[in-house]
Amino acid sequence: MDNASPIDRAIALAGSEARLGEATGFSQAAINKAKRRGHASAEMALAIHRFTAGAVAASELRPDLWSRDEEVAAAPQPSRGGAPRAASQHQFPNPRPPRGSAVAAEAPGRRRRPSRI
Repeated sequence: MDNASPIDRAIALAGSEARLGEATGFSQAAINKAKRRGHASAEMALAIHRFTAGAVAASELRPDLWSRDEEVAAAPQPSRGGAPRAASQHQFPNPRPPRGSAVAAEAPGRRRRPSRI
C-alpha cells in the first residue's frame, strides 16, 4: 500500500468506507465518490484530518487549499448542520396507513364502498 491515495489510507485507518463516513459525518456513498474521483471536498478533507489526528492531512487531500499542516490546524470548524444523524433518522415513515386498518378506511380521499345486501 505504498502508493495508496490519502483517502485510501483514511479508509484503511477507519476500517471501511462506512466507518469513515460515520466518524466524519458523511455518508458511505460520499466517501466512495471522493475515492473514485480522487478529490474530496474541503469539509471532508478537514473532517478526515481531524478523525485521523493528522495521519492523513487535509493538505494531502486538498493541496490546492492548504500547502502546510499548520494552515489546516488554524482552519475553522465547518458547520454541517448539527450533530451527525442517527441511523434511525434515515428511515422514512410510511405516509399511508396499513391496508385494511380502520384508519385506512377513514383516511381522507378514500371512499368506502357501499355495502351490498
